Amino acid sequence: MALPDDTRIDAMKEIARLWVSAQPMVLAYIRSCIDSYADAEDVLQTVAQDVVVKYAQYDKARPFVGWTLWLAKSRIIDHYRKSGRDRHRFGDEVLDRLSNAFERIEPEAHPQQEALSQCIKKLPEKSMQLLELRYTDGLRPQEMAQSLGTSSGTVRVALTRMRKALARCIEQWLRREGKNA
Repeated sequence: MALPDDTRIDAMKEIARLWVSAQPMVLAYIRSCIDSYADAEDVLQTVAQDVVVKYAQYDKARPFVGWTLWLAKSRIIDHYRKSGRDRHRFGDEVLDRLSNAFERIEPEAHPQQEALSQCIKKLPEKSMQLLELRYTDGLRPQEMAQSLGTSSGTVRVALTRMRKALARCIEQWLRREGKNA
């Protein structure tokens, strides 16, 4: 098997660097349009494949995030078409507006993402379990309550407290790091 030439390796490194930077914003955009975390992850993976396959079509004079959001918009539409779900709440105009909004906030999102990552690491085990059930498994509070053997009210209160604690932690981290909160 022949090794790729240096130019191809450099291009692959560039794609990887750009994608790693854009991926959190693309996922946030997809999640704002698709309720199911698993479905959103599937769409994200398809967008990642599109980025690699279509990279030669990318106009480097334009922001990479904008281009990936445009690819994501197409995949979101495909998702709703394939699943047979009504996407009236996500018409082309709404998807365009969301994409533009995400592209505008992208430069200021990285410090908040870093802060969130740092703050999540500080959470106690029970809070981590709640996060996983809610945001990884996509369970609703009532389903979480059944899984944990408690009431949905208790789960809702715990989620609210955890979100407030994370918000405070993020604000403190950003202030301490000299970033805008």
